[in-house]
Amino acid sequence: MKKIYFLGCLFMMLAVASCYDDKGNYSYNEIPTISIENIEPSYICLRNADLLEITPKITSTIEGEITPDNPNYEYSCRIGNTGGTFDDSQMWHIINPDSTQAFTWLPNEDTGQYICVYTVRDKRTDVATSYQFDLQISSSTYEGWLVLCGEGADNRARLDMVSVIDENRIQVLPDLLGNNELVTSLHNPTQIMFDCSIYANSRYTIYLMTEEGGYKLNTDELTTTAADEVVEGEFLVDLQGDIPIRICPVGKSYFTTYAYLTVTQQGDLYYKDVSTTGSLYEFPVNVSAEGNDGEYVVAPYVGAGQNRPADSYAALLYDSSNQRFMGWDQEKGEGRTCFELPAGTIDPATTGKDLVYMEGTRFSNNTVFSILQDASGNRSIYGINLSGSLFQQQSYIESVQAENFNQAEHFAFNSQFPYMYYSYKDKLYSYNLGTQTLQQTISLPGEEITMVKIDLFKAPNILDVPEDMRAQQYYILVGSYKTGASEDGGILR
Repeated sequence: MKKIYFLGCLFMMLAVASCYDDKGNYSYNEIPTISIENIEPSYICLRNADLLEITPKITSTIEGEITPDNPNYEYSCRIGNTGGTFDDSQMWHIINPDSTQAFTWLPNEDTGQYICVYTVRDKRTDVATSYQFDLQISSSTYEGWLVLCGEGADNRARLDMVSVIDENRIQVLPDLLGNNELVTSLHNPTQIMFDCSIYANSRYTIYLMTEEGGYKLNTDELTTTAADEVVEGEFLVDLQGDIPIRICPVGKSYFTTYAYLTVTQQGDLYYKDVSTTGSLYEFPVNVSAEGNDGEYVVAPYVGAGQNRPADSYAALLYDSSNQRFMGWDQEKGEGRTCFELPAGTIDPATTGKDLVYMEGTRFSNNTVFSILQDASGNRSIYGINLSGSLFQQQSYIESVQAENFNQAEHFAFNSQFPYMYYSYKDKLYSYNLGTQTLQQTISLPGEEITMVKIDLFKAPNILDVPEDMRAQQYYILVGSYKTGASEDGGILR
């Protein structure tokens, strides 16, 4: 026991002696303090409109100002949702993916309040310094025009907006859904449908439709999710691969629309009662008896009166299989079937022609105009009035004699006066349906006109629209594309 004790004491003595002989041979490196300046404590940006510009000044207590090309430092900036996680369940999103000292970012997150953290890290010491600031993202899509585009050789669906920020600022917001793979994977767009209904969550409904699928959009954010897919979310029946491509609202009161009629790519017609919360599309209605499979191919246009309040809950459609007009009325058989028009309503009842275009208007109290083409390429125009659900033929031009009308692809009909507008290549034409004469031609050299439209206000009551804006609903909207433009060559007038 003593030996062991002695050895222990000897070890302790040697250890003390060793410490006593230490000459203090150490080197000490001062860790620099990093300061981050020139970043405001808070920012306010319009979603998809205003760039967040961060140009910080980074200073080291040893090295002085850190230049952007200094290889010893790296940078990051992330955004966090104060309300919890993002839709992808992540706590943070990186907003300067290139990791540069200064950067710009176009806010595309949902509107709301966020925190952002800018971080500088010294690669040599792994010491990081951060600066936190607030970011409020506000809506930039409250007022303006939605423009559905086909982009590139594959005609990708793309939604732009000409946004009215205030009376002094109108801004183009390109590709609003460009970061949403659900939409960017779609091609051949067919319709952007905007409607007003007290039964919608926000009183308004927006659908984006293509030949490959469609989605209902959040009206505040103009976003969408998988749960908003039209086939999965709104059809009770199995479409077996068929795709809804166009929706027609029918029966407009001061406060709501009563029905949607939707045409599919294969030419079936479906009905949904939108005056009832939670209703779905069920069986095809292009039938003579409820529950049958579709009996004929419906053309992709359905016409309904545009008056508010409505005095008609009817719609006009065209049977492409038998080349005839057909009727639908929500108040007949609960809208579960379509019917042949009464004898003498339209002359001739079976036209022997193909439908080119159909549009419902407010002209003469709910007139639906239809353009038909015969086997020789000659085109005629029918005006059929749906007031009181009576389907009365109001006008008929058997063969329109007007420059380039038989080759035109884009049309619009005036709701105030008997005028039709159509385009061919770079020319826009105005045609008087009463005198059957061309009134005016406008040329846009170097451009191809790709859209002609009159977009009537969908407000439930015209008194909801400021008086100085009410005439705007009768303006002609013309979309064109600069010939030879590589990208973003679209123009809206």
